[in-house]
Amino acid sequence: MKFHKLDYRKLGLLLTLIVVVGLFLYQNDWFLGTDKPKAVVIVVEDKTASLPLDEGVKADIQHYFEGVRVPPEENNLDFAGTLDSVGRAQVSEGNDEEAYSTYQKLLAISYQQGSTKGIGTALLALSEVAERGDNQDRALRAAMLGYEVAQARNNSEEMQVMEQRLAGLLEKQEMQVALLEEVEEGVSDLTTLASESETETPPRMDSADNETPPATRVRQYPTMAPVQASPRILEMADLIESQVGRFRGLPVSQPIDKTFAKREEIEKRLLELADELNPPSQVELERKALGKLGLIPQSFDLAEFLSRTSLLSTVSLYDPKTKTLYIDNSLAGLRKNDEVEDEVVVSLVMNLFHALQDQHFNLTPYSVRVEGNDDASMARLALVLGDALAVLVDYGVNSQLLSLEQARDFDLSFRLGIESQLGENVPEVLKEIHVFPAVAGLKFMRSFRKWNALEEANKLYFDLPRSTEQFMHPEKYLAQRDDPVIVEWQSPPDLLPVPWKSVYTNVLGEFSLYLVLNNFIERQKAGRATQGWGGDRFELYEHPNGNLAFAFRSVWDSEEDASEFAAAYSDLVQKKYPDAQLVNLGDNRRTEDTELQWESGGNRIVLRVKGTQVEVIEVAG
Repeated sequence: MKFHKLDYRKLGLLLTLIVVVGLFLYQNDWFLGTDKPKAVVIVVEDKTASLPLDEGVKADIQHYFEGVRVPPEENNLDFAGTLDSVGRAQVSEGNDEEAYSTYQKLLAISYQQGSTKGIGTALLALSEVAERGDNQDRALRAAMLGYEVAQARNNSEEMQVMEQRLAGLLEKQEMQVALLEEVEEGVSDLTTLASESETETPPRMDSADNETPPATRVRQYPTMAPVQASPRILEMADLIESQVGRFRGLPVSQPIDKTFAKREEIEKRLLELADELNPPSQVELERKALGKLGLIPQSFDLAEFLSRTSLLSTVSLYDPKTKTLYIDNSLAGLRKNDEVEDEVVVSLVMNLFHALQDQHFNLTPYSVRVEGNDDASMARLALVLGDALAVLVDYGVNSQLLSLEQARDFDLSFRLGIESQLGENVPEVLKEIHVFPAVAGLKFMRSFRKWNALEEANKLYFDLPRSTEQFMHPEKYLAQRDDPVIVEWQSPPDLLPVPWKSVYTNVLGEFSLYLVLNNFIERQKAGRATQGWGGDRFELYEHPNGNLAFAFRSVWDSEEDASEFAAAYSDLVQKKYPDAQLVNLGDNRRTEDTELQWESGGNRIVLRVKGTQVEVIEVAG
């Protein structure tokens, strides 16, 4: 992932202009110096439910035609089709106020009739007319809305037109900011000169004898204090703090404490947090479980990997325990014109939003694993990270650090960036596990935002998604709720009598189960085979001689889903154990089950299907 570089002083001025002017215009509904139109209720058949736009976009669009009167006989798409040519003629004649009213009516009709094409046409024209009237904020917002409508229509041509329009408007905004800066610097220079003239010590003129010759005269200046470290990074953090809450509708309930810390101290705290989340004894058992499932080499140092990944970003850290944002003290000396790296911006946005999440929802439970259920733990983490990444994208677009195209492909860029940081020698499965919560969380939040207002996301923290399945298929939470089934082993499997001992238990969930299959069979087949997941329980067993075994019981949405998973797992066995031979069970077959058994080099693999349940047992001889 790579942001464009941007001078943050300029960014601050630009955002201040947009926010302050935009707020005034929105509250006063001002355009071109005209009075606010009288509100008239539009009584028409409401077809807005068919619009593929989220509620926030709809609300913004409605604001543009608030109070516009549309007679019932004109409220149809045939009449709307005539308004564009009328508006163009008005623009060519210089009647901008009339043209703006015409396109407001076109927008109102198109919205009420559920026409995204008409909405896009009207928004583009409103943006152009607003720019002619020198209302840059409204022009910019209309163009941004037009882009979202074009994106919903999946119309690349319209998207390109809106992108070009946005680029031109943003460039114009930057030129205005640059002009303000030049004026500000000129005033500053004049102030400095005035100060110098007042404090300058004139040469003594007691007599011609003691006058200092012009060529050697020394100009006296007031003593200057030593240059102090600029608080620029703290000012930037304060600005970001106020913005991220606004983008998400999550106000700052109290100022976030911010302080500088040595990088070594930040790294130490990150490692402590990693150990709290993944105690060494637990990590060792997980290493054995992942190895037995065939996901990582048995010799892989999982503890070292987890420690290393916890230190991928040490620019800043929000600690929920101390309620403080710690910033690398190497940034304390940044001055006015110093360039700020992308990593710094990303880290500050993410961590400051985590602080706001903590203020409103208490992040402490999210930093503790759900005992015996890593699938639920990963779902919680996906919610926190997905919400934060969605805000990061909002910030990037609104601050001109991300183009709209970059915002659209942000999840892919994020994935590629993380994978490159992890390196080539890391098993692909661990890369997927590391990336999933953020990428799947962002996908989930995008789906949520399509149908809900931003502040509605707060409710997610009080009714949590309960599985990775609900992030892989957001409709299983947002539409037809599909919560996981609790699965337990009532007694040890028949192939694992004493002295085998259960040493580790967990829920794999759809995502991890998909990784298990995909590590051995084709990706699409693995995806289809795990889509009907309903719940599971995984147990790792250890023999006193050091041998490992696991037992896995799962429940599926239908018998067909169970059979599809069993068939895919049978393929996995053939790939995982190339020399595996089917065992003829003869009279030992359990008649109520479909059962297959294989033997391979002292290993025994059992696959049983009974209705919607599937059991897998792998025992090392």
